[in-house]
Amino acid sequence: MNDRARAYVLQHAVLLEIDGVPELSLPLDKIQGFLDLIQPSDVPPDKLQTLYAMQAELVETIRAQFAQRDLAGTANPTKADRGGASH
Repeated sequence: MNDRARAYVLQHAVLLEIDGVPELSLPLDKIQGFLDLIQPSDVPPDKLQTLYAMQAELVETIRAQFAQRDLAGTANPTKADRGGASH
């Protein structure tokens, strides 16, 4: 991994316990920034494709969650809906 990508991971990674094993992980909102820093020589091609496939799956999961929330009517109300002034 290049120095910029490594620094990015060190700055943004969180330690999660997965199946009883501590693992470094990037929050969902930081994954794209990491992928933007990766150079083709940093990761074997088959692993890079896996990273992008995981990113696509995460994006779809997030979209599905927002759509489900919106369908349930729990979306955040606008200021006007809460009785506040809108501009």
